[in-house]
Amino acid sequence: MGDRLVAIIPARMGSSRFPGKPLAQLLGRPMIEHVLRRAEMCTQLKAVYVATCDEEIRRVVEGLGCRMIMTSPTHERASDRVAEAADQVEADVVVMIQGDEPMITSAMIAVSIARLPGRYMRKKVAGWITCLLMAGSRIAFRCQGTCRRSLTLESFSAKT
Repeated sequence: MGDRLVAIIPARMGSSRFPGKPLAQLLGRPMIEHVLRRAEMCTQLKAVYVATCDEEIRRVVEGLGCRMIMTSPTHERASDRVAEAADQVEADVVVMIQGDEPMITSAMIAVSIARLPGRYMRKKVAGWITCLLMAGSRIAFRCQGTCRRSLTLESFSAKT
């Protein structure tokens, strides 16, 4: 695959159901670190970024030595935050991995990437595409895995 794939993990402190969720401790580490480290294990990804508008998250992520993109605090949806961040990275395909998926595995990400449609990646789709979203000039595919754990990824491609 010649395409440069990067992951962007949107995170914010202002969840209405669980405020501060990205920094909630799981086994002595913040949830966002679990997601980051697991995403970094996926060899198909050239880089992994966290996109946030919150200084608390920025400090934690930078303290972990990971890549950060600060975004506007006005976004209502994670995909809007990722679309803004995607404009700041060099990538052919951006894979959105939700920041509250601490049990995600690199294999789950790799399988979902392999299922991206035709000209974006491989031609095998196998019914994984559940909806097509538009984000500015980028196309987003929401892919859902069929393994025991639920997994949702959104992939934004600069190739339109």
